[in-house]
Amino acid sequence: MMRVLKNTDLIIGSMVVLVAGLLSSNMAIAEEIENLMDNGGFENGAHAPWQIGGGIRDGGGVGATLEIVDKLKGAEVDEDAIEGKLCLLVGVEDGASSAGDVQFMTANHPSTYEKDEIYTFSAFIKSDDDMRFHLTISGGSEDGFQPSYKSETFTTTNEWTEYHLTTDPMPIKPQATRAKFFVGYGPGDFWIDDIKVYIGEYVPAETGGRIAVDPGKGLTTTWGSIKFSR
Repeated sequence: MMRVLKNTDLIIGSMVVLVAGLLSSNMAIAEEIENLMDNGGFENGAHAPWQIGGGIRDGGGVGATLEIVDKLKGAEVDEDAIEGKLCLLVGVEDGASSAGDVQFMTANHPSTYEKDEIYTFSAFIKSDDDMRFHLTISGGSEDGFQPSYKSETFTTTNEWTEYHLTTDPMPIKPQATRAKFFVGYGPGDFWIDDIKVYIGEYVPAETGGRIAVDPGKGLTTTWGSIKFSR
């Protein structure tokens, strides 16, 4: 009996150590993430550095509207922002003839991309209609050429979902950078929150059962099934 109890204590002790190690590992990884994107949660009540660009705007039109909201009023799933108290509502107008006619974008932000580093871009997005997005991260070199460092296409749903992509090592130090969502596929509203850009591979946001999507691989999984997989 004594031997059985000792073996049981040993097993339980080992499990406690293992779980503690996994939790510490995840906490350490989370602490290492430094978000290079200013105002990624729109908690200051403004949408900058994000703006609307593209062919319609260049031609004197609007293309899309930007509104800071605290509730997703009118949405099929009426809920709060995914992170903090505020998020951004983007209303894409009709009239685009191509996806690039309406662009939700930053201009030279973040400006800290370095040669040979890899970067991950992630954001939570939801919409009532299945909206198609084309996300690209690009930069300019000294001769003005703007290569695309990563580009993916994905379709949103009416649930808060974290979409993300990770670049290959930067071949140069960009002189100017842009992150662009090409959203001119059709009219509609979408909400976006918790935008992050950071050095390294993707790390899921710990949001309790929300969904993470890798648009490049077409994978969908819940946080609970992947938080110990790194």
